[in-house]
Amino acid sequence: MLLTSRSYIEYRASLTDGDLTGVTLDCGDGAAGFVAEVAAGGARALAADPLYACSAPALAERLPIDLAKVCDLISAKLISFK
Repeated sequence: MLLTSRSYIEYRASLTDGDLTGVTLDCGDGAAGFVAEVAAGGARALAADPLYACSAPALAERLPIDLAKVCDLISAKLISFK
């Protein structure tokens, strides 16, 4: 499990307006602002992530470790994006 964040645009690339009717549940939301942006647009959304149980100091301690892991994953897969 990594503390990550994707943009609203990344989420919307795979969702239609119809997908946002009712209540949208974003599992594993991490630090993403998707739910806040959906709500600002008038739709209903909830975020859930096991990381939300962590304290702010624990998340701050974890962030540089997770960032290094993500950078390593991206570097390892970089050839796939050329």
